[in-house]
Amino acid sequence: LAHHPSLCLSLLFFNMTDAAERAYDAIAGGLSRFGRKVSVAAHNLATSVKTKVREEAQEHWEKDEEVAECRECKKKFSVLRRKHHCRKCGQVFCDSCSSGRMPIAPYYVDPARVCTGCLATMRSSAKEKPLCELELGKLGVSAFLYLSGGKGIVVACQDYSFASKVESKLGNLTLPWEKKPERVDEIGAVYLFRREGDVLELEGDEEEITLAPTAEVSYKMVHASKYSHAATALTYDSCRDEVIVGFEDGTIRYFAIGDDFSSLKKTEEVKGHDARVGVVQYLDSKDVVLSCSSDKIIQLFDRQNNSFSYNMDTKQYDFRSCTVDYETQRLILGSTNGTICMFDFSEGQLRLCNKMDNHSKEIRWLSYHSSSKQLLAAGGDCLISVWDMTRMGTNKGAFVGHTRRVRCVEKLARTSIVSAGDGGMVFVWDTQSAEPVYIFCGHEAPITCLHVADEGRTLITAGKDKRIKLWHLDFST
Repeated sequence: LAHHPSLCLSLLFFNMTDAAERAYDAIAGGLSRFGRKVSVAAHNLATSVKTKVREEAQEHWEKDEEVAECRECKKKFSVLRRKHHCRKCGQVFCDSCSSGRMPIAPYYVDPARVCTGCLATMRSSAKEKPLCELELGKLGVSAFLYLSGGKGIVVACQDYSFASKVESKLGNLTLPWEKKPERVDEIGAVYLFRREGDVLELEGDEEEITLAPTAEVSYKMVHASKYSHAATALTYDSCRDEVIVGFEDGTIRYFAIGDDFSSLKKTEEVKGHDARVGVVQYLDSKDVVLSCSSDKIIQLFDRQNNSFSYNMDTKQYDFRSCTVDYETQRLILGSTNGTICMFDFSEGQLRLCNKMDNHSKEIRWLSYHSSSKQLLAAGGDCLISVWDMTRMGTNKGAFVGHTRRVRCVEKLARTSIVSAGDGGMVFVWDTQSAEPVYIFCGHEAPITCLHVADEGRTLITAGKDKRIKLWHLDFST
C-alpha cells in the first residue's frame, strides 16, 4: 500500500467510519487497561502497607513455644486445639476464647482477632454507640429504604441454608475435605418497621465529625412476609406510595404502604426475568420501573399500562448497582465486570451514551450528587472512584484505604463522604485530601448498604450480621 497512495486514500475514504470506530475502540481499550492497572497498583500498595504494620506488631506477641495452655480456659493445646494470638494483648488463646473481632491499632482497617476479655473491655468502653439497633433474626440485609425522615424502614432480606454433599472416591469412607457446601435453599423476606415516638432533633455545624452519645429511638416491626427466594433489590414508587422488591428467581413484587406505616400489602407480582434481579429503580419522570437481571436483560415496566414497554439484551453486562441523574435524564448502571454504563432514557427507551472503566472488579454501589455533578462508585477492588459528570464521566481520582471489598458509599457533608464494606468498618473521608478522617467498627460482618439522612447528621447502616443500626453524626464537638 505504501507504493499505491491513491489506493490508500480510496480505502480510507470508503472505510472512514469503520476506521474511526476502530481508533476510538483502541484508545478506549488502552485507557481501560491503564485504569485497571492503576486500581490494582493502589490495592497492592494498601495490602503491602497493612502487611508491614502487622509484622511490626507481631514482635511484641507472646512466643508460641513458651505457652502450653490457653490463658483463658486453661486447656492444654494439642493438634485439634490450636494456638491463636490476641491482637490486642498479644497473649495466646484457643479458638473458642479468641473468636471475637474488633478494630484495634494498627489493624484499624479490618476487625482483628481478640480474646474474650479484651473484647468485653473494648465493647464496654466504645464511644461509637448507635441511636438504635434493629435485629432481624437469621436474615441478612440485602437493601433497605429509609422513608419519610425515618418514620418507616422497609427491609429486603436474604438467608442461605447450606447442606454438605459428600462424594467419596474410596467406597463408603467419608473424607472431610471432600465435603463441599451446596446452596439448597434460599429464604427471602420483606419487613416494615415503624418508628415509635417523636422525630429526633439534630443540631450542629459542619466542623468536625464525631459520634454522639446514645439517644432514645425505637422501632416496632409491623409487617413480615417470607418467601422461598432471596429478596435482592428494592426501590420506592413515590407516586403510589409503594415499595418494589426484586427477588432471586426473577420475580418483582409490589407492596402498598398503609397509612402511618401501619401495614405492607402485596398488590402485584410480575415475572420479569429468568434469573436474579440485581437492580430495580422507579423512574418517576416516566412512571416506569427499570429492572436489571443476571440474564443480562434490562426491562422497563410501564405502571400506567401495567405492561413491559421496553426490553434490551446487553449480552455481557450483569448490572448490580444503579443511580439516576434526573436533570439530564440519564441512568447510570454498574456491572459485575467493573464497567459503568450511562444510558439516556429521555425518549422512553435506553440509549447507551458512555462506558467508564476504572475498576478491575464488580461495581457494588453508585451514588450521584446533582449539586456537585459527581458520581461515586464503590468497587470490589477496594477502591472508591470519583467521576465528573459534567464531562460525560471523567475520572477525577480514587479513595484508597479499604483492604476489602467496598459495598457502599455516599456523600455525607459538604467536604466528606462515608463508605463501608466487607470489613464491617465505616470510613469517613475528607474529599479535599482523599484521606480517612474517622474510622469506626459499625458491624461485626460485611456492611451491605448504608443511607445518609437529615442533611448528613443521621447514618443508617445494615449488614450481614442481621442488624440495622442508626448513628447520630455530631458535627459540633
